[in-house]
Amino acid sequence: MKQIFSFLLIFVLSVSLNFAGTTELNKPENVIILVCDGMGFNHMYFSELLTEKNGIKPASREFENICLGLNYTSDSLVTDSAAAATAIFRGSMTKAGYLGLNPEKEELESIGSFFKNMGWSVSIITNTAYYDATPAGIYATSTSRDDTEKITNDLIKNDFIDVLIAGGLEKLGVNSFTGKLKKNSSLNALAENGYEILGINFSYLLPPKTTKKGTMAFISMGNMNFEDDKLEGELAFSEVVKEGLDLLDNDENVFAMIECGRIDDACHINDDESLKAELLEFQRVLNFLLERFPTDETLFIVLSDHETGGICLNSGFPDGTNILFHWGSFDHTASYVPILVKGNGSELFRGIFHIEEIFPNIKKIFE
Repeated sequence: MKQIFSFLLIFVLSVSLNFAGTTELNKPENVIILVCDGMGFNHMYFSELLTEKNGIKPASREFENICLGLNYTSDSLVTDSAAAATAIFRGSMTKAGYLGLNPEKEELESIGSFFKNMGWSVSIITNTAYYDATPAGIYATSTSRDDTEKITNDLIKNDFIDVLIAGGLEKLGVNSFTGKLKKNSSLNALAENGYEILGINFSYLLPPKTTKKGTMAFISMGNMNFEDDKLEGELAFSEVVKEGLDLLDNDENVFAMIECGRIDDACHINDDESLKAELLEFQRVLNFLLERFPTDETLFIVLSDHETGGICLNSGFPDGTNILFHWGSFDHTASYVPILVKGNGSELFRGIFHIEEIFPNIKKIFE
């Protein structure tokens, strides 16, 4: 009898394992990654509390999977945005300050080129400058995140971006006073590579000088202003995201990386009001994305690259009123980061894992 039971147990286990190994994952029609630069778990909770008193739905509570992300680099417990972007968008841990390269300085495959080779449209939308480490981690390679010249040249030479929305006009050779292009403006090289060029508030600057490859809009001189410090007529970031996605061909599958990058900047200077404004805008952006893309056809990944500021909530009420919080740092800290996942393929994201596993897991969905 024991032999029969043992045989049945082995048979059931082998069938189960075989079934698990052959079951196909539901492939998403779109993959949307929302990176909230500098947002730790306390920031995310704070953003949800802020929605309560501002009449906004806390979109981060719509997610089935809440994971803990590790983000240390190959040479440091505390990461920076360059190494984190390389881990997220290239699938490999690397040294702090490296973009798109492994610790041995070898170039890594980009998530952008992966989706372009599948025939998808590729979009990058950020409220920081194009040379900021998070967006640059998708299209640039360098041993220094501060090598703006190399990052700019890599952007010009890229062969997979359909839509890029960012700041950074001044570094591209636009006069900050007149708004006119200088003779040596890098925007001319982008136009020669097939890009339509838009400027502040999506104003038209240059047509593509060859077959149109896509559209790049540089809508501020540097980083976009904090949400609580907008100029008259300046778009909120949620509006920027909508404008950017409207530039896409609706018939294509979409990979989009959207970065709420100014959360990190507010934390580096311990700016209470700007942090609140940026966290609220994160929730608005996420609400828009969940409405824009069908949840039964899309893989949504919302995550942070690292925590900045060491914030702690000390007192207040569950309705978001009278919140008192304190800062613990002006810099990045070593801590778990939130990873929220929803939609087709989300079952591959569970528990505690390093952010370098995100891209490889995405690739597994399409195997």
